[in-house]
Amino acid sequence: MLKNVLQYHVVTAGAFKAAQLSNGSVNAANAEAIQISVTGGVKINSSVNVAVADIVGTNGVVHIVDAVMVPPSIVPIVGTIVAPAFFNKNFTTLVAAVKAADPAVLTILLGAGPSKKKMTLFAPTNDAFAAAGITSLPTDKALLTDVLKYHVIDDEVLAAELPTGSATIPTLGGNFYLSNNGSKGVYINATTKVTKTDITASNGVVHVIDRTLLPPSKTLAQIATDLAFATAPQFTQLLAAVSRTGGASTDFLAAASNASADLTVFAPTDAAFQNLYKVLGVSGVSDIPLETLIAVLAHHVVAKRVFSTDLTSGVVATLNGNITINATDGTVTDGKGNVAKLSSTAALLNVHGKNGVIHTIDKVLLP
Repeated sequence: MLKNVLQYHVVTAGAFKAAQLSNGSVNAANAEAIQISVTGGVKINSSVNVAVADIVGTNGVVHIVDAVMVPPSIVPIVGTIVAPAFFNKNFTTLVAAVKAADPAVLTILLGAGPSKKKMTLFAPTNDAFAAAGITSLPTDKALLTDVLKYHVIDDEVLAAELPTGSATIPTLGGNFYLSNNGSKGVYINATTKVTKTDITASNGVVHVIDRTLLPPSKTLAQIATDLAFATAPQFTQLLAAVSRTGGASTDFLAAASNASADLTVFAPTDAAFQNLYKVLGVSGVSDIPLETLIAVLAHHVVAKRVFSTDLTSGVVATLNGNITINATDGTVTDGKGNVAKLSSTAALLNVHGKNGVIHTIDKVLLP
């Protein structure tokens, strides 16, 4: 960007003194046209004046101007919500993503928004892309476009106007989930923190974030399957238990597979199931009566999406009985009084799906 701006101040076609200039255009070193007017003094692009002319050097001539000359390709960006990223080296990945996505994305960001007069952009830094596991931009243009739209609200929302507590926020790429807990910070989908706010622009406002937002593409059931077959599997026993239930209208599999649902699932690890088998005196999930298994699994599902940043202490209803949350200790107490602890591994908390969120726990909850 800096090189482009500097080259726009240089003409390589020759060393022209002021008396040799005439009305018209000439290409700069960056291949963009400079408009010259010599009527009433030398003027560039109708607004930049030559203040001191004809400073001759060994390899050319210098004319001092009274303003920075902005290349025509950059002019539409100046002052918009795109500008803070385009003119800051900490956002080169975001700029590259915008350029690689559908051109409609840049058109939206430079405009007044699809329906409102202004927009809000949550801008991820270069480090934010790395934090989200994006080390190279996806070649799928449609995917990249969806990710970028997930960072844009079709309205201007200043920091003071962000809703307090937890809120569902519609973006151009689907809903994300905001947690505004005052001095504890503002988080999106629990894992992304807003680090700088209220960079105002002509067409909206920019807030900086420390982790790129990824719109969910899978249901909780699909995510559980992926985690069960991961390199370091965590949920093979949970998957086996879920598979036994068969997806009847009232069971865990049906709930976790329903893309339009909004759920929180406390997912026991394989080690948690192994401990349960010892307590029950069985060899595996296939030895547990199906009716019991369905009842147990339902005790792990809350019919509301709640990220860890929004957990509050108290009694919570599941699809089968109540559990008790201790947000301070990060524990869940089941209907039998057994205490399960939320995972301390960040990757196993707030696993975001199309129909809810998964939190990993170290015990199977019993109703």
